[in-house]
Amino acid sequence: MKKSIAKFAIISLAIGFFALFSYYVYKNMQETQTFVLEFEKGESLSALAHDLKKNDLIFNEDIFKVKAVVLDYDKKLQPGEYELTNKMSDFDILNKISSGKSVYHKITVPEGLTVKEIFSLLNANKKLEGKISIEVKEGYLLPETYSFRKGDTRNSIVLQMKSALETNLDKIWASRNKEIDKYIKSKNDLLKLASIVEKETIIDKEKPIVANVYINRLELGMRLQADPTVIYGAKNYKGDITYKMLRDKNDYNTYVIYGLPKTAIANAGVDSLKAVANPADTDYIFFVADGKGGHVFSKTYAEHKLRVQQYLKVRKEQGYIK
Repeated sequence: MKKSIAKFAIISLAIGFFALFSYYVYKNMQETQTFVLEFEKGESLSALAHDLKKNDLIFNEDIFKVKAVVLDYDKKLQPGEYELTNKMSDFDILNKISSGKSVYHKITVPEGLTVKEIFSLLNANKKLEGKISIEVKEGYLLPETYSFRKGDTRNSIVLQMKSALETNLDKIWASRNKEIDKYIKSKNDLLKLASIVEKETIIDKEKPIVANVYINRLELGMRLQADPTVIYGAKNYKGDITYKMLRDKNDYNTYVIYGLPKTAIANAGVDSLKAVANPADTDYIFFVADGKGGHVFSKTYAEHKLRVQQYLKVRKEQGYIK
């Protein structure tokens, strides 16, 4: 009887070993496939083993759990999303999920958005958590691509953006052309004008010229007359700037006020900040869209009026004006 039990045990072990050996041979013959597995906070080891088995990442749930407990991994597992492959061993998987090196996601914040629009973008991302409780002045967030892990807070992204803005602004301000100090007296002023430049053009090579136009206007004692400031200060903007909006008295409408608006009107990118810090050196006072995505610049009002007529002709040919 004892011999039969021993024989049965040996055969069972041999079968088990052969099955395990066959599994790993089969596993190594497969093409590498990548899986993103989420181990949620409070999830049990059994649930983890079940998910791994369901994705054919482990041979046996019980064997996996025994390894985790015996080697004390069950107390080290950290919640998060993990990138795993079908070539990883049980130990590789346990090491990965214990390391906390979870998958990073990216969120891109476009240049020229307001703080309110950026907050809406963050709130729409379902992989981020928590309410935004940080107050931010307009213009003090840096548009960029930021990395985060699922479950990170929205506040953490806001703090990254504030820090990135401060770091870049300090460097750009330190490298500015000191000639602008007559009109751009502080970093805050630089942010204000950079936000206008950001809203006026998306073409990077134009930005130093646009910045120069506005500085030339400041030097001449002219109003900036920047359309984006009218839009920002308007209460009921619906896609068109009206005559009433142009005459509206508020702290942002540069068709009415002299100098810079009360605050920035958007969050400018690095290129716009650099453009204001080191503007082009021209005599341009005016500019208008060319109807093809860019702008044309003029030194006199007579020349500018001609450019405006050319622009209107292009728009008519394009079917935008009847």
